[in-house]
Amino acid sequence: MEPETQRLLQHWRSHKFSGVRPFFCQVEAVETLIWVTEVAPKIGKTGKRFLEHPMIIAWQTVNAVRRPGSGRFSRGFLGSRSA
Repeated sequence: MEPETQRLLQHWRSHKFSGVRPFFCQVEAVETLIWVTEVAPKIGKTGKRFLEHPMIIAWQTVNAVRRPGSGRFSRGFLGSRSA
C-alpha cells in the first residue's frame, strides 16, 4: 500500500472530527477500492482481473441519480445519506 494511502486511512480512523465523521461502511468501501486498485494488481494476473469489473461507486452513483428521492443511496461521495 502506498504511504499516502496509509496516512489517509489512519486519518479517517483516528482524527477527532469536529463535525460528522465518515461512517465505518464508507471507510470500508474506500478500503475495498484501495485494495482492488493498489494491492490486487500486485498479486498477478488473478488480482488484475478485479480491475476488469465496474466499481461499486459507479453503481451507487447511477442509482442515486436515477432515484433522487430514495434514502438508500448517497448524493455525495463519502457523504452522509442526507447530504
